[in-house]
Amino acid sequence: MQFFKPYDKGMLYLDGYSWGNDQENLGVPTYLQRFSIGERGWHSKVCSFCNQNCEAQLLAKKSMKSFLSSKLTVELHNYNDTLYLYESIMYYHQQQRNISSFFVRFSFELHHNMAFYYPFYSKQLDGKEINDMVIFEKSQQKNDYQRYQLRIKKENAYTALEKTGELYLDKRGELIQLCQLISWMDENSGFKLKCLYELLKEIKEDVPKVISIYGKLDELSEQEKKVSIQYFRKEGFKILGAFQNETQYESENFIYRVIEV
Repeated sequence: MQFFKPYDKGMLYLDGYSWGNDQENLGVPTYLQRFSIGERGWHSKVCSFCNQNCEAQLLAKKSMKSFLSSKLTVELHNYNDTLYLYESIMYYHQQQRNISSFFVRFSFELHHNMAFYYPFYSKQLDGKEINDMVIFEKSQQKNDYQRYQLRIKKENAYTALEKTGELYLDKRGELIQLCQLISWMDENSGFKLKCLYELLKEIKEDVPKVISIYGKLDELSEQEKKVSIQYFRKEGFKILGAFQNETQYESENFIYRVIEV
């Protein structure tokens, strides 16, 4: 195996899939079986293993072939999951009416695929509540995909945050609430939030603006609240407290972040 050099030329399949390494030189040429040890000097110019034991090379190649076959099986399984997720989104989109275009982003992990979908009814966030954002998830452990909605609310004023302990809240732009806060958390490096930021940039008006995003922690259980605080802090959110009355102050009531789009 020390003298076996993998073939590093990539091979393109008909569907565009590229297999990077070790495509060729896996099969053992038939002439290696015909030569005896005494004839090695004669075929040294054509045999790349001239002074080595051909049986050892055969075992090395069989081992490599078995390894690559197993690896290819895993890759094809992931590939099929990806294709299945894409086709599911296209089918869902075709069922929607009066939609000419849509916003979609994908995240492909080793054992978990995810997609964020939003139909463009218009280029603005019309209405107070937006619930057309859909998440598609497909994992290797499940034969079917999961689909659920994400919701946000566009607030007309900053009244929800008036009793926070912040001396200043940026009120130049819009205020958006993340509804059902737990549903916005994921294991894919903040994929849902990143998609939301990109979507807000996509549907913004021509003039750049500031958008404040918040979520309510007091709607969660103690365990959910603890996990949410840890997660959203990692994603760049501040934790705001609020006055319950003139004397009582709670230190963890909201998550809050300002972005520019």
